[in-house]
Amino acid sequence: MYNAFVTIIAFLLMIVIKPVFAADSELKDYKFSSRVQFRACLDSEDKLKVLRKMLDEHIAEYNATISLIQTGAASLVDEQKNIDLADAMQVDAFNKRSEKHNTLVKSSNDRAGKLKAEGDAYNAESIKYNERCAGLVVRIADREAVLKERNADGKR
Repeated sequence: MYNAFVTIIAFLLMIVIKPVFAADSELKDYKFSSRVQFRACLDSEDKLKVLRKMLDEHIAEYNATISLIQTGAASLVDEQKNIDLADAMQVDAFNKRSEKHNTLVKSSNDRAGKLKAEGDAYNAESIKYNERCAGLVVRIADREAVLKERNADGKR
């Protein structure tokens, strides 16, 4: 009975311990990234953050312009209801305001195309960054050394 108990315990220990040693040997075979690669990825990440901030600012400006356009369009619709069509001065003044509004709409449409291109460029850069850096495995000592260098250089 005692021998059976010892045999079962020994068997269970082999089941538990063997994967630990196997994982350790797999870790030795794993390819770690260099400090240069890690540093390059951090620099790329910094550039992406700047691009994202600029993109967000441009989107906010565009949204403010769209809000202005919507307010202006509502104002023109209300004004059009009250125009005396027999009064040429009123009609001309309305037409000038309408043309000014249409110019703003056209420039906003042009800006939308540029904003889309800017967003597409940011997305392309993000994809490149993810392909290059998402699977990066860095040793802790290398990570700490690169982060220490960056802190000394004034980078985050």
